[in-house]
Amino acid sequence: MNVTLVPFGNAKETKTAGKWKFDCQHGQEECLGNTMEACLIHLLQDVILYFPVIFCMESGSDVVGNLPLCLKIYAPEVSLANVTACVHGDLGNQLMHRNALLTMALKPPHQYVPWIVINGNFSVS
Repeated sequence: MNVTLVPFGNAKETKTAGKWKFDCQHGQEECLGNTMEACLIHLLQDVILYFPVIFCMESGSDVVGNLPLCLKIYAPEVSLANVTACVHGDLGNQLMHRNALLTMALKPPHQYVPWIVINGNFSVS
């Protein structure tokens, strides 16, 4: 089974001064967590490697604050500095824009999250 996570949720994006700006349903902390997860997916490349880190982050009440410990436990080969550089740099911005495009391309459009698609099809059953 191939699994693709697209951390974006119900966010909106706008382009300002050549850079994408994201407004998340639950505020900037959610956007920061989404960008961290997008960077982890990019840096680790393999769902077997990044899923445990993201699951760990999402399992606590502080998604953003959980990153250092979750990395240490599940992906010690990835430095927090590399994730932070991605999050605050052009790469993180482009990864989030890609996630926006993927989310906006859903047919039918998503109405809530998580929005699970199997073999390109959404079904409530």
